[in-house]
Amino acid sequence: MPKKSLKFFIIFVVLTNFIGADEVTFKTFNLKFGQLFSTPAESTKDDILFDTFPSWLTYNGSYIFGIPQLDLVTKEKEISPIQVHLGADSWANINFDLEDENPCGYDSTLFFEVYRTKSYDEYSPKELQEEIQDFAVTMDVDVSEFRVFKAEYLNNWRTEENEVINEINFEINSDQLVVVWKLGCGSIDDNEDYFNIVTVVSDNKFKYRVVQAMVNNGNTREFTQVTEVWSVTDTSIKRTTRHSDQTPLRVKSMPTYHCIKGKVCLLRIPNGIFVDDLDSVLKYSVHPIGNRQNFLEAEEGTDVMKGIALESGNFEFRIEARDRSNQVASAPFSVNVKDDKKIDYYLETTIDRALSTFNGVSRCDFMEKIASALKIKSENLRMDSVSEGSGRRQTTIRIHSLDHYEKGICNQKNIKDLFRTISNLAGHPKNSFTRQMGVIYHIRRVKLQLYGHCGDLVEGDLSEPEEPKTKPDTTSMTNILAAEGDSGIHLLLVPLIILAILVVLIILLIIYCCMFRKTGTKKQKKPLEYVTKGHPVVFPNELNHDDDAPSVAAPMLVKDERPPLQPQLDGTTVHENPLYKAPSVGRTSVSTDNANMNIMGVSRPLGTPNQRLPPPYVAP
Repeated sequence: MPKKSLKFFIIFVVLTNFIGADEVTFKTFNLKFGQLFSTPAESTKDDILFDTFPSWLTYNGSYIFGIPQLDLVTKEKEISPIQVHLGADSWANINFDLEDENPCGYDSTLFFEVYRTKSYDEYSPKELQEEIQDFAVTMDVDVSEFRVFKAEYLNNWRTEENEVINEINFEINSDQLVVVWKLGCGSIDDNEDYFNIVTVVSDNKFKYRVVQAMVNNGNTREFTQVTEVWSVTDTSIKRTTRHSDQTPLRVKSMPTYHCIKGKVCLLRIPNGIFVDDLDSVLKYSVHPIGNRQNFLEAEEGTDVMKGIALESGNFEFRIEARDRSNQVASAPFSVNVKDDKKIDYYLETTIDRALSTFNGVSRCDFMEKIASALKIKSENLRMDSVSEGSGRRQTTIRIHSLDHYEKGICNQKNIKDLFRTISNLAGHPKNSFTRQMGVIYHIRRVKLQLYGHCGDLVEGDLSEPEEPKTKPDTTSMTNILAAEGDSGIHLLLVPLIILAILVVLIILLIIYCCMFRKTGTKKQKKPLEYVTKGHPVVFPNELNHDDDAPSVAAPMLVKDERPPLQPQLDGTTVHENPLYKAPSVGRTSVSTDNANMNIMGVSRPLGTPNQRLPPPYVAP
C-alpha cells in the first residue's frame, strides 16, 4: 500500500474508533482522465482538510472540483486511488479509469477538437471549469461528454486516423489547451446534427478540427488495475483477469475479383476466410503487393472493400484481419481491372480536400454524392483521373457519364445542359450543387471539356458523325467555357444597351426643360448712365432760351450731362455743386462748418460719395 494511502487508512481507523463507524461516510467516484469532477462540499471551509487535496482539485466555497490529467499515470500505467475530505465526517474515494469507451466499437469515431490559444498551465482549476461549462452551454451538451487535455496528452489518449475538417490557422503547441468532444459514428455528412454543430462552432469563431480516431486502450497489462474500495465494513479486494486470446487464423483462400476501370468497385469479403477463437469483430485493411498504386480500401465496421481503379490490368493485394488485441492474420488476392469504352468529354471538379486523404472509400463516396447531385445512375458514372489541385489541400477529379454517349453518338446538347445545371455563366459551381456535395467534398471549381467526336459536333447536330478529318490519335481540344462566355456576353449586352438609351433620354429631357425655362426671360433694360436724384425732369421745349443768365431758381439743362463732381473738402461742404451758387452767410442760420447739423443741433448722417443730399435749411 502506498504511503499516502496508508496515511489515510490510519486516519480512517482513528476516526472509526473515536467517532463510530456509522458516523463516517465514504463516496466512491470513478473518473475518466480529462473529465470534469465536481461534488458539493459537506461543510464550511474551516472544517475541510485541504492537505488531502491533490494539485488539480480546488474549492470555491460550495463545491470541490477539478480535472485530472494523464501526468498522474506512471510509466507502468498504474495509478492509485485517492481519498479527499469533503468536510465533517464525509470522505470521497476517487478511482481513475484508464480506459475511455469508443462509442463506435472497432470503427472510427468522429472527434470534435476545439483549440485555445493559451497553454493549459495558464488556466487555474476554476478557469478550466468555466471554460468547459461555457462550451457545454453553447453546444447544449452535458458537461460529462467533454474532455480537456494538453495537446501532447491528446495524442496519447486517442489515435488519429483521418482529418475531416481543419479550421486552425496557427501552430499547435504541445502544452496548448484542447477541449475534446466525441461526436459519434459515421460520416459528418450522414447526420444533419453534425453539420449544425459545425455551423454553430464556426459562428462562434472557434478554432477547431474534426478527425476520425479511436480512443487508446490505456490498460495493456495482463491484469486490470487493482483498486481497494474503502467502506465502513471490511471488503475483499477484487481482481479480474483476461481470457487468453489466440491469433486469428486464415482457413480459406480469397477469390479473384473483377472490376471496370473508372467504375465504383465494391468487393465483399466472403465469410469463413478468417476465424477468431473469441468471435470478436475483425478489423480489415488492404495493402498492395508491389509498387502499384493502392486503389482499394476496407470500409470500417463492414466486410466490404471499396475503390476505383484508374488503370487497367491485374493487381495483387494482401488483406489483413486484426482482432481486438491487434493480432493479425493475412491472405493474398488479385483484382483484374478491365478497360471501358472511350468517351470524348469529361467534367472536371476541384474539391477542398488533400489528395493524400482522398482514398478508396472517399472516392466511392464522392461518386455516389455527385451522381445524386447530377441525378444520374452511379453505375453509369466513371472517374477518369485524380490529381492535385492548383491550391493548397485541393484535389482535381475528372469524371464522365455513359448516359450522354451511346452507340458512338455524343449528345452534346444534353452534356451542356447538364453542365449548366451545376455551373453559372462564369464557370463557378452553383450553391445548390455545392450544398448537395456537402462539407467534406466542397466544390471549388467545375469545368467541362469536349474533344474528339464531342468537340467536332456542332451544337444541335446529334446525327451520326462523319469520319473525323484528323487522325484518330490527334484530338482537337475545345473548351466549352469559351462558348459559354460568348453566350454570356451577348446576354449581358442587351440590358446594357437599354440602360444606355434610357440615360441618354433622361439627359436630353433635362436639357430641354432648362431651355424652355430660359425662353420666358425678359430683355434686360439698359440702366441710365446718370441719375440726378431729387431733380425734376426738364425737356428742351420747356426751357426759355431767351434768358441766358442761369440762376439757382431756374433748372438748367446742359447739353452734355456729366456726373457730379466730387466735392472739394477744403472750404466747401458736401452739398456744394458748381451748377449752383453757394448761399450767402446772412441767409443761413447754420454755418457751413456745421453743415452736418440740422436746426435742432442733432447730428445728421453723411451720405455716400455718389449720393446728392438736400440743401441746408434756409430761414424765411
